[in-house]
Amino acid sequence: MNTINRLSMLFLAGSLFAACSSEDQLIPSHFDVNVFAASGQDSVLQHNFFESVGSYLLFKDTLSREVVGIDKDGNTLYHYETVDIGYSLTGLSNNRYSYKYLQTLEDKKAAAEFLENRIMPAMREDIRPYSVLAVEQTEESVLKWGEWNKSNIDFFAGYRCMAISLKGIAQMDEAQQVQLAERLLAGIVTQKITSLGIRDLGAFYENSDKYYGELRRDYPEVKDEKEVGFLSSGSYLFPDRQTDLKDYLNAYFSVTEEEFLQKYKDYLVICIKYNLLKDLIKQVGYTVER
Repeated sequence: MNTINRLSMLFLAGSLFAACSSEDQLIPSHFDVNVFAASGQDSVLQHNFFESVGSYLLFKDTLSREVVGIDKDGNTLYHYETVDIGYSLTGLSNNRYSYKYLQTLEDKKAAAEFLENRIMPAMREDIRPYSVLAVEQTEESVLKWGEWNKSNIDFFAGYRCMAISLKGIAQMDEAQQVQLAERLLAGIVTQKITSLGIRDLGAFYENSDKYYGELRRDYPEVKDEKEVGFLSSGSYLFPDRQTDLKDYLNAYFSVTEEEFLQKYKDYLVICIKYNLLKDLIKQVGYTVER
């Protein structure tokens, strides 16, 4: 073997040794670990929920805690991964969210049962949230004019997680749980429908399109706004599209379908718009019979 070949083989062996040595120093990424999966003392409850509805159930916004080192004083340093419900594919919400957690096993069991039986069945499987954070209270802080304005909210639908406030759920009787479920679903569906564009809502709007935001005095032939499909109207202006949609959504979740159609049976356009809204709610994946 000549000198050049020997040098080449030594160089190759050295490169392989260096490569193996470098691989030995690699730190696992843990990307193969599903931090949403059930673990800890609530794992059986969480696992059963996932098997039943296909969404992960969380009782804290902390997904994982990993030791990353020790500081100069000897204290252990941790890396925390949390659910940021303000996260979206296009960025982060400027709002802040904090929680008061459910404390007892009784509360957690009641929350899981409530969500499994009263909330998730109203959502088509393909639109159910990836995970549900069941808490006692969700506080939203909104920055306005340089100050943080805080308020408690029923729910927040984020990209990876939907947080739902269930304060006192274990102490609620049947009627109270029904009322809470109706309020939550009304909020969730209303948020979804009002976020739709004109392409999806066009059929609903076209029935009254001529009159949106117009002066009533310009249409003296319209004596009653209900004749042209409005549930309410000001004295001078017909409602705009957003107000009209909001009025119908409020009505949809306030009374039964039978009550609504009986009340407005003499107003064809109103009945048409109500049925279009009902069909649209089903199309986007919700089953909320009235």
